[in-house]
Amino acid sequence: MKKYNYKLVLTFTLLSTTLSLEASYNNVYNAYQHNNYAQAITEAKNSFSEYTNPKLHLLWAKSAEKLGYTTEAMAAYERVLMFNPSNIEVKKALKTIYINTDRLELSNTILVQQDIKIKWHTHISMGYDSNIDINPGGSALDEYYNVTSDINPISTAFVRFNGNASTQYSFENRPKWFTKGSINLYNQTNFSASKYDLTKISLAGGIGYRNNQYHFYVPISYHKLFFFSKNLLSDYTISPELKVNIFSNTILDFGAEYNSRKYIDSEDQGRDSNSIKGNIGVYFPLINIPMHFDISHEKRTASEEIQERYISSTLTSFDANIQYLLRDNIFLNFHHILRYAQYDDDIGTAIISSDILRRDYISQTDFEIIYHINQKSSITLQETYTKSYSNYIPAEYSKNLFLVGFNYKF
Repeated sequence: MKKYNYKLVLTFTLLSTTLSLEASYNNVYNAYQHNNYAQAITEAKNSFSEYTNPKLHLLWAKSAEKLGYTTEAMAAYERVLMFNPSNIEVKKALKTIYINTDRLELSNTILVQQDIKIKWHTHISMGYDSNIDINPGGSALDEYYNVTSDINPISTAFVRFNGNASTQYSFENRPKWFTKGSINLYNQTNFSASKYDLTKISLAGGIGYRNNQYHFYVPISYHKLFFFSKNLLSDYTISPELKVNIFSNTILDFGAEYNSRKYIDSEDQGRDSNSIKGNIGVYFPLINIPMHFDISHEKRTASEEIQERYISSTLTSFDANIQYLLRDNIFLNFHHILRYAQYDDDIGTAIISSDILRRDYISQTDFEIIYHINQKSSITLQETYTKSYSNYIPAEYSKNLFLVGFNYKF
């Protein structure tokens, strides 16, 4: 008769169950993090063994709310409170749904205390840029300027840091209204091209309104840019945005933007400008693959009477973003941008006159692999290829950028 080590069998069973529960929740989490809300709901519904995990029902509720499934979101939020009655975030969300759906008696049963929480996000990476000065190469410049030189693209390794702190506050008496604020610090330090070290500080804040049908937000932001070893410029932006659920899983984006840019040094002030931009986009899942497409049109105008060349311009952009789940916690992100720019100035030089206006065509493709270590941290591998075509030779260039990064949320 065979003898069994029951302790070993029991330990293995418990370990297998634990790993299964973790994998089940991680599937939901990964799908939600990459905006694949329909897949997140499907994974949650199939997680029978983890039904008592309130975090699973929270992601289920948030996914349903993103897709406009109000009743399903409400039921999922209620299940979270069954397991965790003190969850303030869920109380606020459920109270908002009750008010939006005219369930005022239920809304009055939920008492929430407004608190302000700060979310922190950091990104640290190392990379390599094959052409940080976006140089077309010495031969192209020599031919254009009719000179002989040895000007070649500058390549460099770099370290990049991006830190962000943000908060959001909902009004207790008007839960559909909210305010948001954030501060962001971006820095890139280059190993062999310190002239192109860059630091950008951004402050943003705004007020918004949301319900089950649409989301409206009006932020105002201020930016300070340090580049070329100096305090280069500052600008501010007003950029209202509207998101509308037109179907259960399709969202339309509408946006507008006014930007005012001012250079600090007197020698650069001929580059001051203002711009107005509008955009429209659409988000939808195709066979559970999240997709987002956006098109924008921008008009930038020099704000000084005495201005440098190639400031006033018209820019049209097309943006496509597609995400694909490779494995349980590994995602592939494809991002492609096409830009067409026409400037108000011609391509002539002091030597060669011309009345042909400058036109640029820029294509940029990003491939990114994201590996989620856990709910708070991830590793990214990114490759970006950019190609600029132009009838103005100094604006033609190509470059590759490689990046390995680490992300962490507090």
